[in-house]
Amino acid sequence: MKSVQMIIGLHAMALAGLVLGAFQGDPLGSACDQAASHLSASKFKEALTLLESALKDPAFAKSPNRDRACYYAGCAAFALEQDLQAGRALSRLAPFENPAFGAHARYLLGRLHHRAGEATEASAHYDAVPPLYEKHAAATKRPGPPPDFVTEAVFHSGVLCYEQKNFADALAKFTLFLQKDKRIDWIAEARLRSGMCQVRVGQNAEALKTLQLVQDHAKLARAARWWMAKAVLATAGSKPADGAEHLKKAAAAPEVENGPATGQIQLALGDALERAGDSAGAVGVYKPLAASGPQAEEALARLSGAHSAAKQYREAEEASVRFEKQYPSSPFLGGVLLSRADAAFAEAQAKGQDAALFAEAVKRYERVVGSGTGAAVNSARYRMALAQYRGGKFPQALANLRAILEADRTGELAGAFALHAECILRTVPPAEDAADALSAAQLLKDLQEAAAQFQKALPNAGDKLPEMTMKLGATLKQIATLLSDPAERVQAATQARELYEAFRAQHAAHPLKPVAEYERANCYVLAGDPASAIQKLERFRAEPYLSAPVAPLALLRQGQLYLHPLNQPAQAVVILAECRTKYEAALLKDPARASWVPLIRYYHAASLKAANQAAQAVPILESILKDHGTGEWAEPARALLKEVKP
Repeated sequence: MKSVQMIIGLHAMALAGLVLGAFQGDPLGSACDQAASHLSASKFKEALTLLESALKDPAFAKSPNRDRACYYAGCAAFALEQDLQAGRALSRLAPFENPAFGAHARYLLGRLHHRAGEATEASAHYDAVPPLYEKHAAATKRPGPPPDFVTEAVFHSGVLCYEQKNFADALAKFTLFLQKDKRIDWIAEARLRSGMCQVRVGQNAEALKTLQLVQDHAKLARAARWWMAKAVLATAGSKPADGAEHLKKAAAAPEVENGPATGQIQLALGDALERAGDSAGAVGVYKPLAASGPQAEEALARLSGAHSAAKQYREAEEASVRFEKQYPSSPFLGGVLLSRADAAFAEAQAKGQDAALFAEAVKRYERVVGSGTGAAVNSARYRMALAQYRGGKFPQALANLRAILEADRTGELAGAFALHAECILRTVPPAEDAADALSAAQLLKDLQEAAAQFQKALPNAGDKLPEMTMKLGATLKQIATLLSDPAERVQAATQARELYEAFRAQHAAHPLKPVAEYERANCYVLAGDPASAIQKLERFRAEPYLSAPVAPLALLRQGQLYLHPLNQPAQAVVILAECRTKYEAALLKDPARASWVPLIRYYHAASLKAANQAAQAVPILESILKDHGTGEWAEPARALLKEVKP
């Protein structure tokens, strides 16, 4: 208020000099002169009392000093915060054409409307001040820079825009003010507000540069550091620890009116420390806040999650139980129950997939889901599905994921797309195992759902993109197998092939590249082009694919295709013999791939039979029965042996 009073007084004194003696024969003139003296001395009550008496004179309406008296009365009432009286007096000056005080009267009216929350009217007056002053200054050939109220109108217009959440316009106003005004304190305030606007419009790097100029200001440091922290924490790839440092300095700066409260800063500091991976530090921040004070409820709610993130599971449990007892109707209860469930889930993972703890986590998540609606419920469903997935409860996990709307799958919940697809693949049989048309139709529907989920997961896959691409390709391959319409089958197979080709191009050094090459060839088969498949598989007979773990399967597949549908058994014999010579000994020593051996032997024997070399097939089939007599290829080997053995 002091600065406003000073501006009013000085401006009124200057105006008194402009008009003094202009209407000396008017009785109201002496009252105006005396009122001007009172205003210049900041005696606003005396000025208003004097003018109120004069304005009651019947001759007032026709007095040449009428506008001057209204203006002085408005200034005095404004300074005394008698806003209704000030507004009435100043409004009489419309259309504000008096070159001595018309622009200043509009400025004061803008301030009055602003204080009353009348944004439209305030904005109209603020924006009219600079051009109106320039017009009057040009008409009167007034020398020198404009008075302070002209740039202040721009400043307050920026404040008004900010309050109306029109941040881009507010930033433009403050930028203009900084170009026009030279007062140090006002410049500091405008820089702070410019930085706030820049954060609001996402110009975080620019905001940091702007706010750095006032980060150590005696009165503005707390707010400046607060907004610098917001800028850091809102910038992708920034270090949350840097934001935490700004918040620490904000908390240490003096508290000022309308600035962030210490408790508010501490809550934000705890969040920043958690984001920086310092959960133990966040615990240290939340604990004293949770003990008492206006932030106690929210701090205790966050304390539970911080303990859990710091792997302090017992403390997390205690904080959750304490919160539920103290604040049973709190809006934060859902989040606390979620944190409590998270603690059980994290502990289950930490203790080597503890089934009992997984079950306990699921029970707790179920309680969150049953507690109401909102973000906590969706988070609980997703995390419950994770716990169920880890515990092998795939159908239950899938049911929870299907209950989360796709529109809600953002942030953490974006992971629901991939998990949804994974659960489907875990609950359906291989495409070749479909027993009848009805089961094949249901399986096709499930696989199409999984493929759609994988496709939606790809944009947020991050470092899991290669593996997810391969899973989507495999799913599309199974879909192609089930499709009865040839054109649809070719389309699905082509989609899968293009995925594998994209994988080869984008992940040239990835260890799954040979698998992509192998599956790409299988897609040609599904599309009805076995000759191209054989050509692609030929690459596995030389490096770099020769040494790949999947190479034996690639040669097996090549041999199978030569046998059928190309009906070239002699070539199949060559390929499969080569496969056995190169890989069989190593496969027998590898538990993960040893089951391939009887399969390769069987097709080698079948190729020999088809090539009229039945005698050579006999010992191979007998070796299957000897070495793998209880395996799935024993019975086919036994049946083929009857055909080739004399």
